[in-house]
Amino acid sequence: MEHDHKESHRRLAYIAAFAFIILLAGVFFYHFFEGWSYLDAAYFSTATLTTVGYGDLTPVTPLGKIFTIMYMFGGIAIILYGLSAVVEHFTETHEISIPKNIHNIGSHIKSRLARRKR
Repeated sequence: MEHDHKESHRRLAYIAAFAFIILLAGVFFYHFFEGWSYLDAAYFSTATLTTVGYGDLTPVTPLGKIFTIMYMFGGIAIILYGLSAVVEHFTETHEISIPKNIHNIGSHIKSRLARRKR
């Protein structure tokens, strides 16, 4: 089980790194092809990947629009996959800890009952 836990952490780290690379790809694309500042490009990329989409910045070039369509589908898929991996990790972690806690509670009750019988 320890190995699965470490493997889960490694998987989460890979997903986080890949999501960060996707975010940076958007920042650099919008900076160089749309002419936006790095801050505006980071703001738009983050808003797009998190599906917030305020609408205050929008790509104006045809290449920027095409990239944004692909960026939305690919980036949102990565973010959702990452969220599902986080949920899976915590679900597995709690499945392991619940039986341990039940066993500890049972042991505690038995020891308390044994003390009362004395």
